[in-house]
Amino acid sequence: MKQSLRRPLKLYVDTSVPNFLFAEDDQEKRKVTERLFALLANKTFEFYISGIVLREIEKAPAAKRELLIDCLKQMAVLEFTPACEHLALAYLGSGALPKSSVEDARHVAVATVHNLDAVISWNFKHLVNLRRIKSVNLVNEGMGYKHIEIISPQEVIEP
Repeated sequence: MKQSLRRPLKLYVDTSVPNFLFAEDDQEKRKVTERLFALLANKTFEFYISGIVLREIEKAPAAKRELLIDCLKQMAVLEFTPACEHLALAYLGSGALPKSSVEDARHVAVATVHNLDAVISWNFKHLVNLRRIKSVNLVNEGMGYKHIEIISPQEVIEP
């Protein structure tokens, strides 16, 4: 039996994604997010979060917080290291990401430092944005990291 040489894609899920599992005001994004979370059992992808996601979820009301934590239990939690902070500050300092987007910069840095394939986000203003992605990858190149894709959940669920 021939074994596939392809490894599962490693995807980082930022906080915007699980929030849409419970969105009442955007049913389209909610359905896409539900389909994304249905892929957790699929061996084509490995899903990751970081302590940053868990810290941001702590700010949610108790009932929603419990639902969010429960839906993320199957995802591995990546460590936020000093290298991650250094890279996040480089994104902010270069203007690749706005200075007000510290947590967004940290999400991308964690995924980059841990050599993941992509960041999944619903944040089109600061992350899923061609100009921002190009700028982030220029910083990555300059600091010796590979390029990172920043994509919407829609791009993951489409065949």
